[in-house]
Amino acid sequence: MKFFRWLFSVKVRHRSGITRYERGGAGVRMLTVTVLLLFAGAAIGFEIWSFSLLSAGNMLCILTFILAAGLVIASEEYAVVYSFAGFKMFARGVIDRNTAAPSGERARCGGDLFVGIFCLLAAIALPVGVVAVFLLM
Repeated sequence: MKFFRWLFSVKVRHRSGITRYERGGAGVRMLTVTVLLLFAGAAIGFEIWSFSLLSAGNMLCILTFILAAGLVIASEEYAVVYSFAGFKMFARGVIDRNTAAPSGERARCGGDLFVGIFCLLAAIALPVGVVAVFLLM
Protein backbone atom coordinates (compact mmCIF):
# COMPACT_ATOMS: atom_id res chain seq x y z
CA MET A 1 0.00 0.00 0.00
CA LYS A 2 2.93 2.33 0.64
CA PHE A 3 4.00 1.93 -2.97
CA PHE A 4 0.67 3.24 -4.25
CA ARG A 5 0.80 6.14 -1.79
CA TRP A 6 4.26 6.96 -3.08
CA LEU A 7 3.20 6.53 -6.72
CA PHE A 8 0.14 8.76 -6.56
CA SER A 9 1.39 11.44 -4.16
CA VAL A 10 3.67 14.14 -5.50
CA LYS A 11 4.24 15.44 -1.97
CA VAL A 12 5.58 12.09 -0.74
CA ARG A 13 7.81 11.59 -3.81
CA HIS A 14 9.41 15.03 -3.78
CA ARG A 15 9.51 15.82 -0.04
CA SER A 16 13.24 15.26 0.42
CA GLY A 17 14.16 17.08 -2.79
CA ILE A 18 12.09 20.12 -1.92
CA THR A 19 13.56 20.19 1.60
CA ARG A 20 17.05 20.03 0.08
CA TYR A 21 16.12 22.83 -2.33
CA GLU A 22 14.80 25.05 0.47
CA ARG A 23 17.90 24.59 2.62
CA GLY A 24 20.45 24.69 -0.18
CA GLY A 25 22.16 27.55 -1.87
CA ALA A 26 22.99 28.52 -5.42
CA GLY A 27 24.57 25.12 -6.16
CA VAL A 28 21.31 23.31 -5.46
CA ARG A 29 19.45 25.70 -7.76
CA MET A 30 21.96 25.12 -10.56
CA LEU A 31 21.74 21.36 -9.99
CA THR A 32 17.94 21.56 -10.21
CA VAL A 33 18.09 23.30 -13.58
CA THR A 34 20.77 20.89 -14.83
CA VAL A 35 18.78 17.80 -13.83
CA LEU A 36 15.69 19.21 -15.53
CA LEU A 37 17.64 19.83 -18.73
CA LEU A 38 19.07 16.29 -18.62
CA PHE A 39 15.61 14.74 -18.08
CA ALA A 40 14.04 16.77 -20.88
CA GLY A 41 16.92 16.08 -23.27
CA ALA A 42 16.80 12.36 -22.53
CA ALA A 43 13.04 12.31 -23.09
CA ILE A 44 13.31 14.01 -26.49
CA GLY A 45 16.32 11.87 -27.39
CA PHE A 46 14.54 8.61 -26.58
CA GLU A 47 11.51 9.77 -28.57
CA ILE A 48 13.66 10.48 -31.62
CA TRP A 49 15.45 7.17 -31.17
CA SER A 50 12.17 5.26 -30.92
CA PHE A 51 10.93 6.79 -34.18
CA SER A 52 14.20 5.94 -35.93
CA LEU A 53 13.87 2.34 -34.70
CA LEU A 54 10.27 2.30 -35.94
CA SER A 55 11.32 3.42 -39.40
CA ALA A 56 13.97 0.69 -39.47
CA GLY A 57 11.34 -1.92 -38.59
CA ASN A 58 12.87 -2.81 -35.24
CA MET A 59 10.38 -3.88 -32.56
CA LEU A 60 12.58 -2.39 -29.84
CA CYS A 61 10.85 0.89 -30.73
CA ILE A 62 7.92 -0.01 -28.46
CA LEU A 63 10.14 -0.27 -25.40
CA THR A 64 12.01 2.92 -26.19
CA PHE A 65 8.74 4.76 -26.76
CA ILE A 66 7.47 3.59 -23.35
CA LEU A 67 10.74 4.77 -21.80
CA ALA A 68 10.42 8.11 -23.60
CA ALA A 69 6.83 8.54 -22.38
CA GLY A 70 7.89 7.80 -18.81
CA LEU A 71 10.73 10.31 -19.04
CA VAL A 72 8.40 12.96 -20.46
CA ILE A 73 5.95 12.46 -17.59
CA ALA A 74 8.73 12.45 -14.98
CA SER A 75 10.43 15.56 -16.33
CA GLU A 76 7.10 17.38 -16.65
CA GLU A 77 6.31 16.59 -13.02
CA TYR A 78 9.80 17.63 -11.96
CA ALA A 79 9.45 20.94 -13.81
CA VAL A 80 6.07 21.74 -12.29
CA VAL A 81 7.09 20.81 -8.74
CA TYR A 82 10.30 22.82 -8.80
CA SER A 83 8.58 25.74 -10.50
CA PHE A 84 6.21 25.93 -7.54
CA ALA A 85 9.13 25.54 -5.14
CA GLY A 86 11.10 28.31 -6.85
CA PHE A 87 8.19 30.73 -6.82
CA LYS A 88 7.39 29.85 -3.21
CA MET A 89 10.97 30.46 -2.09
CA PHE A 90 11.07 33.71 -4.09
CA ALA A 91 7.89 34.95 -2.41
CA ARG A 92 9.21 33.91 1.01
CA GLY A 93 12.47 35.77 0.33
CA VAL A 94 10.64 38.91 -0.76
CA ILE A 95 8.44 38.82 2.33
CA ASP A 96 11.44 38.21 4.59
CA ARG A 97 13.33 41.04 2.92
CA ASN A 98 10.48 43.50 3.40
CA THR A 99 9.69 42.53 6.99
CA ALA A 100 13.27 42.23 8.29
CA ALA A 101 14.76 44.83 10.55
CA PRO A 102 17.05 47.36 8.80
CA SER A 103 20.09 45.86 10.50
CA GLY A 104 19.02 42.28 9.63
CA GLU A 105 20.55 40.12 6.97
CA ARG A 106 19.05 40.61 3.52
CA ALA A 107 17.45 37.61 1.83
CA ARG A 108 18.68 36.58 -1.61
CA CYS A 109 15.94 35.34 -3.91
CA GLY A 110 17.07 35.99 -7.49
CA GLY A 111 18.06 32.36 -8.03
CA ASP A 112 14.66 31.18 -6.88
CA LEU A 113 12.93 33.46 -9.38
CA PHE A 114 15.18 32.11 -12.15
CA VAL A 115 14.42 28.50 -11.19
CA GLY A 116 10.70 29.23 -11.00
CA ILE A 117 10.54 30.92 -14.40
CA PHE A 118 12.89 28.42 -16.06
CA CYS A 119 10.97 25.40 -14.76
CA LEU A 120 7.65 26.96 -15.75
CA LEU A 121 8.94 27.59 -19.27
CA ALA A 122 10.30 24.04 -19.41
CA ALA A 123 6.94 22.66 -18.24
CA ILE A 124 5.29 24.47 -21.16
CA ALA A 125 8.01 23.81 -23.75
CA LEU A 126 8.48 20.09 -23.11
CA PRO A 127 5.03 18.95 -24.33
CA VAL A 128 5.32 21.34 -27.27
CA GLY A 129 8.69 19.81 -28.15
CA VAL A 130 7.38 16.26 -27.83
CA VAL A 131 4.45 17.02 -30.13
CA ALA A 132 6.76 18.80 -32.59
CA VAL A 133 9.10 15.80 -32.74
CA PHE A 134 6.10 13.50 -33.17
CA LEU A 135 4.74 15.57 -36.06
CA LEU A 136 8.12 15.89 -37.77
CA MET A 137 8.86 12.18 -37.65
